[in-house]
Amino acid sequence: MRRFKIDPGRIKGNTCVITGPDAKHMINVLRLKADDRVVLFDGTGWEYAAVIQAISSGEVRLSVHNSRPGLAESPARITVAQGFLKDKKMDTLIRQLTELGISRWVPYFGVRSVARPDAQRLSKRTARWHKIATEALKQCRRSQLPEIEPAADFSAVLQLAASAAVKLIFWEAESAPLRSAELGGLPQGDVFIILGPEGGFVEAEIEQARRAGFQSVSLGPRILRAETATLAAGTLAQFLFGDLGDGQD
Repeated sequence: MRRFKIDPGRIKGNTCVITGPDAKHMINVLRLKADDRVVLFDGTGWEYAAVIQAISSGEVRLSVHNSRPGLAESPARITVAQGFLKDKKMDTLIRQLTELGISRWVPYFGVRSVARPDAQRLSKRTARWHKIATEALKQCRRSQLPEIEPAADFSAVLQLAASAAVKLIFWEAESAPLRSAELGGLPQGDVFIILGPEGGFVEAEIEQARRAGFQSVSLGPRILRAETATLAAGTLAQFLFGDLGDGQD
């Protein structure tokens, strides 16, 4: 069934009106018509069963029949802090990590970050990430948009992790494997993982993270590209603490 993002509060009573690009897509591309059933989601974790009542030029009016919490959200709250990467690698990662079910995305500038966009470009990039995450939700059946934090420095990232139950920093120079980390009995709780930029971390950053309660762990004997390492770490986190590998209800 087709899924469409609406703004929270868009539903008035039992009616929702969709306009703009989404309406044009529904009318001109998908060729939806009256009585077709769709699913609406508001990005806060709720989704709604709806039926198209009427279609006019640039507007789709729907009747909303019921609401429910989204069924594809992970029981674990997983935050991924990512050292800024070059080109469009960050765009690709936010899509993939949204599909994996992460709850929060924290871009940051590390000592070895090469890409350092200015404030104007950061604003545009953040808007683009929101759009990419929204499109990913439509595809993967999620209803909760990941939080996208403003770009920060490394110290600010560590402060954001203060209350996390599990804190991991993946370091290419670390010999200790993930399986040796103290994971608290694999809780389904608040998990915070940090990945570096293309150049990785300097030792001072690792020491700073350890003082903040992070365990430094390895992803294995092979040197991975930064974006590959992030995807691998996000997948492991969702498998260990969340619902990756669980059956569908």
